[in-house]
Amino acid sequence: MAGRRLVFDGGTAPLGGPWGELFDRDTATSVAVRNPYGGVRHLGGFVPDMYGLDGWVDADRGLLWLTADRSPAIAVLDLSVDEVTATVGLAREQDSGLSWTVFAQAPDGALLVAYENGVVAFDPDGRPRWSHEHADLSLHLGRVDADAVWLEYLLPHPRHRGVRLGLADGTPTPW
Repeated sequence: MAGRRLVFDGGTAPLGGPWGELFDRDTATSVAVRNPYGGVRHLGGFVPDMYGLDGWVDADRGLLWLTADRSPAIAVLDLSVDEVTATVGLAREQDSGLSWTVFAQAPDGALLVAYENGVVAFDPDGRPRWSHEHADLSLHLGRVDADAVWLEYLLPHPRHRGVRLGLADGTPTPW
């Protein structure tokens, strides 16, 4: 998977390849993709509001991951068939000021989406691999290696430096 984080500029984000750009449809809850030839594909209102819209695109595979600070889910969209192929629930904080999202690629091509209360792993083809909720705002993504995702405590913890999640299945182990 050769993807990249979406970069928004003035309400649009280029998707690369033949996919055009993602743009805000001038509503609070809906986005669309405009292809290079002017056609528009509406992606629906799966994001409860556009505040903090964030995403990752793999232009080679035609896959787009979208979420937002107040969104209770992350959606995977297959741009080649214009449909949402997967949706994974997120245990978001009610206070969007505490919300954040980080995307990282693993050596095996998996996409990892870390957020304030957990991590979701996706296979390179966009299928959900596993999801882990930790409900500890002091845990953040530290690093990813061939076998694990390493979450590190930002604040001192009495017994551990963080939590190791097995890359294959998300099994947590304190470290």
